[in-house]
Amino acid sequence: MKQLSVKIAITLSIALVVPLVLYSASQSLLNMVAEPFLEPHVQIISQNFVEGQSQPEYFLWIKKGEHRPVFADFSLSNDSVSAGRVTIVFTADGKEVTRHDFFIGAGQTEKKTYQFSVNGSESHQYSLYIDDVSRA
Repeated sequence: MKQLSVKIAITLSIALVVPLVLYSASQSLLNMVAEPFLEPHVQIISQNFVEGQSQPEYFLWIKKGEHRPVFADFSLSNDSVSAGRVTIVFTADGKEVTRHDFFIGAGQTEKKTYQFSVNGSESHQYSLYIDDVSRA
């Protein structure tokens, strides 16, 4: 009788484990095949920067420097079936100034705006680029 219960326990264990292993393997294979099609495909369509007036920075009443606000507007396009979270890096004269995350819907082209500031009162050459894209 004890031997019969051991056989039943082994049979039930196999009956439960094998489908789980097969399901897990099929899910992994499905993810490997479908993943490239599901990832967001985001690109920058246009970009424009407008510099504001230089503004002094004070510590109490002592002037410690100046900064210039910069207004960026740009368009992102996502031709994928998945929405995306995009990290955009803003640069001045080729050096990173700041970065920010934006959301872009699946199959959408959206205009985005962002404001940042740079130290000093001189003008710079501004640009932006995509650093990271992930599914939202």
